[in-house]
Amino acid sequence: MKIIYCLLFIFSSHSFADVFRCIDNNGNAIFTDNKQNCINAKNTETKRLESELPSRNSFYNEIPDLLQTKKSANFAGGGKQFCGPVAVSNSLVWLENVQDESHQIELVHKLSSSEYMNTSAENGTGTGGLIRGIDKYVTEVFGRYRKLEYSGWKKCPNKYHSIIKIPTLSFMRSGLNRKGAVWLNIGFYKADKIKNEYLRVGGHWVTLVGFEGGQLIIHDPASRAGKSFHNDFIDYSILASGILISKKIGKQRLAKGFFRLGSGLSIPKRADTAVIDGVVVLQI
Repeated sequence: MKIIYCLLFIFSSHSFADVFRCIDNNGNAIFTDNKQNCINAKNTETKRLESELPSRNSFYNEIPDLLQTKKSANFAGGGKQFCGPVAVSNSLVWLENVQDESHQIELVHKLSSSEYMNTSAENGTGTGGLIRGIDKYVTEVFGRYRKLEYSGWKKCPNKYHSIIKIPTLSFMRSGLNRKGAVWLNIGFYKADKIKNEYLRVGGHWVTLVGFEGGQLIIHDPASRAGKSFHNDFIDYSILASGILISKKIGKQRLAKGFFRLGSGLSIPKRADTAVIDGVVVLQI
């Protein structure tokens, strides 16, 4: 497909990488931080897009990165489906300023219970359960919060739905501060290039802890991402077309505009594509 022009967004005077926005001859936008992906572009111009510039953050090394399958934690089912409460606990103990792993493990047990997220040892944690559990716990500990919203295409109680239907960098940025938290629901897909379809074969919750050098920084609770503390720097682009399909919930939607995650992310062998299906943002 021929690229007809490209916009170069420069991330201010900080040390962010350049992000290129290439427009193909069908008017579809493709975002990339690799200039080679826009090598055939013409009529290049430079533009600053302030509303999409995440602030530089340096606190990601302070946020825990608990392993969901940690044996001593004794999570149900060995923790194989505990990515949701573990990812959320990373942020909550940091917001509470409690540097105690035993406290975090106890918190995961609480969050996963039926009174909070109702995590299943077989099916994990749904978006609705996860956000209701956050609501309950944060209200108990902090008294109230300023914002708890979801942007994405999975089912979620209406009162938490953001007016932003497809996750954006600015939406995620709104929780990347010392009084906020962000969690990503990543969908793992098998791509059918001929049909231009993405069949969802699994999902995963991770903690978004920063944005730097044109990359998302996450703490991934899965053992495939490492068994000790580790910052994962993830490349991304934006899908220009296609259909996202989830047979499990019997839904599908247009893929255009959703973030596709690239190098730096560990994905299961059964998948070949990772997409940010949804984002939960908390501001206390």
